[in-house]
Parts: sequence; structure tokens; C-alpha cells
Amino acid sequence: MSFVSLFGSKYLSRSSAITCLYRPSTICHPFPAVLPWNNNPTQFLALRLKSGVKTNSGCKKRFRVRGSGSIKRGKSGASHNTGYKARQRVNRLGSSTGVEGKAIEQRVRRLLGVSGKP
Repeated sequence: MSFVSLFGSKYLSRSSAITCLYRPSTICHPFPAVLPWNNNPTQFLALRLKSGVKTNSGCKKRFRVRGSGSIKRGKSGASHNTGYKARQRVNRLGSSTGVEGKAIEQRVRRLLGVSGKP
């Protein structure tokens, strides 16, 4: 039995079919047999299961969750143009701080994919 007769090149590409065969998180569903152009019941359509909301890549680079459950962030202004700033000020900008505001913290938690404080 050939690859085309098994999967049908009209509905499923070779890479999708291989994904369907070898990835456990992918489920193959038979294409509905009631459609007039589908005469072969062995054609498959690969559908990938979704596992919740994706983590925002920008947030995971900028925020961390502390052991207490609060969220910490870095301060801006210490990466460049620090020649005219006092050394004490640059050191203070190099330290981390928490996220102020309940609404902002909830938004960051949703983007990071973490639940509320333990």
C-alpha cells in the first residue's frame, strides 16, 4: 500500500502525516466520509492537541516568580548611558524589585501561565 493511498496527498502533506504517526501529542481523525470528494475512508487529517495558553515569551524573559509567589522584575536604566549617573544610582538600578499593582501582577501571572500566590 503506497503512502498516497494511505493518507491522500490531496488532504494531508507528507510532513503532517509523519507528525501524525510519530508524535504522541498528535491525534489522527478520519476525514468525514459524508463529503462527496472523499471516496477513500482511510484518509486522515492530523489535528494537534492544545495544552492550554502559551506562555508569553517576552514575559518569561523579563519576570520571575519568587519562592514566596510574588513576581520580581528588573529595573530599567542601567544597561548603557551610565557615565553621567552616580555610582550609587547605577547600583540601585541594577537590583531587582517587585511588581506593584494587583491588576498588573494578575496580568503578568496570566502571561506567565502561573496561578495565584500559594
